[in-house]
Amino acid sequence: MFSNKILNFDNQEVVVKADRIQLNEEHYIIIEKDAQIIAKPINFMITLVLGWMLVAIGIAFIMSLVVSGYMIKPIVKLVDGMKNLAVGKFNNIEVESNDEIGFLAKSFNQTVSEIKDLQKKLVDNERMATIGQMSSMVGHEIRNPLSAIYMASTLLAGGDPKLDVKKFAQMINMKQ
Repeated sequence: MFSNKILNFDNQEVVVKADRIQLNEEHYIIIEKDAQIIAKPINFMITLVLGWMLVAIGIAFIMSLVVSGYMIKPIVKLVDGMKNLAVGKFNNIEVESNDEIGFLAKSFNQTVSEIKDLQKKLVDNERMATIGQMSSMVGHEIRNPLSAIYMASTLLAGGDPKLDVKKFAQMINMKQ
């Protein structure tokens, strides 16, 4: 093995250590090196690059788990809230973000409060309808006997001698 200074293709001097230097017909210098000497730094670089790639993939995987957990948690809360709403539980969801999912959660909470208000109004309307039906029935039950009494008293007040007062008294007692 020997060292020698030669010119490279840009006419700059380069120190070359080689096992053999041969000149061919075009006067280029052919440098031959042992394959193990050349392969050793290349293998080291390949190992280094692959190692850093594995580290980068690991970091990317861990970050994807963290980010997906951060993104999925509000969506799961929203889905749970909708499932509760479907079975009649009107619970609001906690809004923790101001992004699109937070906007959906706020809209969901607003919808839940509107449903609660409408349900309360519906119960009130049903209560009023029931009270109206009951008062109608009570009025009917009161008017029926009163109309018979009124008719009998009108006939008696007319003073017709043919009418039997005992018969009208029996009619009034029968309605009880």
